[in-house]
Parts: sequence; structure tokens; C-alpha cells
Amino acid sequence: MLHRLTLRALALRISAVHAVEDEAKVHDERPADVHLEECAASHPAALAVRAMDVVRETAGLRCGECRKLYELDVTTFETHQR
Repeated sequence: MLHRLTLRALALRISAVHAVEDEAKVHDERPADVHLEECAASHPAALAVRAMDVVRETAGLRCGECRKLYELDVTTFETHQR
């Protein structure tokens, strides 16, 4: 399945384990989209859809490599079969 989402907003959550290990990651002021671009460029296979709710218009991504969670506020969902 191929999912295409039109986003209204993107938020980043840092894993509590990594926040304790490296406090600098918690105070990183870069926008969430910059973090997502870095994850997608450096380890794309580690990114996975962890949740999708068409009723609440939300989706979530998780990076298994750096354990970042991305919360997506979605305006449009499209799902296509390959």
C-alpha cells in the first residue's frame, strides 16, 4: 500500500530514553521537518508508519534508528495499492 498525506502540521517528540541520555536533543530548536528530512536521508529504512487515524485526521511516524516520533496533523489521506 502507498499512502499519500497532505499535512497541516508536523510535530516532533523525542524518546524519553534519548532525552535522558542526551539532554542537548531535548533543547534542539530546529523545526520538526528538518529532523524528518535528516532521518529520511540518513536511514530511510528505519522510518515506519506507527499509527494512522482517518477519523481524527492524524498519523504518526517512528524512526527506529534515532527513536524520534513524528506526529502528523493531516488534511487529506490517499491510499493506493501498488
